[in-house]
Amino acid sequence: MKKVIVAAAALAVVLAACSTSNEVVASVNGADITRGEVESLVRDPGSGFSNTDFAIYLGVSIQWEATDQAAAKQFDAEITEAQIDERVDQLVAEFSPGAELNDYLDSINASEEGVRRYARQLILQ
Repeated sequence: MKKVIVAAAALAVVLAACSTSNEVVASVNGADITRGEVESLVRDPGSGFSNTDFAIYLGVSIQWEATDQAAAKQFDAEITEAQIDERVDQLVAEFSPGAELNDYLDSINASEEGVRRYARQLILQ
C-alpha cells in the first residue's frame, strides 16, 4: 500500500501541470480516481493548492478508495447518507459548539464533499 501511495504521489506531481479535471490520475483495483475528484475534496483548490497538496490529497483518495473496496468486499459494509450526515454534524460540533458547517469547512479549507468522504471513512473505521 505504501508503494502505491508513493508512486501515486510522484505521478501526481508529474501530471499536475498537464492534466484536466476528467483525467485519471490513479486507479485502485480498476476504480479510477480523476484530478477533479481529488480537487473536489478542497474548498478552493485554486487558492494555493500546490503540487505537494495535490499529491497529499491524491494519497488520501487512494487510501479511501482502497478502504471502501475492502469494507464492501470483506464486511459487505453499507453506509447510509443519514449516518454520514450524523457524523458530519458531530465533526462540526467537535470543532466548535454552535458552529455552522460553513465555519468548519472554511477553517480546514475542505469542501462539503471532502468532509462527507472523511466522515464515511470514520464510520468505516
